[in-house]
Amino acid sequence: MSISTPLKPTTCPTPSRKTSPVPSWSTHSSPARASDTAPTRQDYRLTGACDIAQPGLTKSAHRGQRLPDSSPKAPDLLGINHLTLSTADLDRLVAFSTEVLGASLAFERPATASDPRIAVLDVGGNDHLMIVEAAATPAADLDPLGRAGWGLRVGTYVQLREVREQIQASGCPVGQIETLPTQWTMTARDPDGRPGDVRAHRPRTAPPSATMG
Repeated sequence: MSISTPLKPTTCPTPSRKTSPVPSWSTHSSPARASDTAPTRQDYRLTGACDIAQPGLTKSAHRGQRLPDSSPKAPDLLGINHLTLSTADLDRLVAFSTEVLGASLAFERPATASDPRIAVLDVGGNDHLMIVEAAATPAADLDPLGRAGWGLRVGTYVQLREVREQIQASGCPVGQIETLPTQWTMTARDPDGRPGDVRAHRPRTAPPSATMG
């Protein structure tokens, strides 16, 4: 894997626009006779208690036991719903995201007395990028790994090269395409100078053998 020089924050031309406490489990048992030697059937439910009380077991004895299979399970996650970015110029960032990166505008909401102006972009699948117009300047720092800390994904290496060419043509800075174990990646800067990665997953066979720009 080659390591490219981190991009310095800069600007690029404007493209034209076309809590509650976490509950724990406890049990509530039916009355048991003093002669009973085995626990009776348990009814499990979510409460604010911290310990599981079972007949015939002390707190130390039952600690760490698995709950019955009939206990409720959390639903499966489907992915990340959206990521929010702030900008002082919503029109400029929307134009960059749609015309250069290929996102599509899902909807836009004007500012109100209580809420700022926002635009929601469709970036593929059921994933969205929410852009909020605000006076604050977005952070332009890289993450501890020297990357953006967030990114978008395209389908193939060829498409990644095409996006890189489009970013270069827009005047925004973009790094070389790097080869990672499971994907290719590059880091670019949007019109606000904020870094963002664009990546493509590598196929299991016949990937490019070296970093290409």
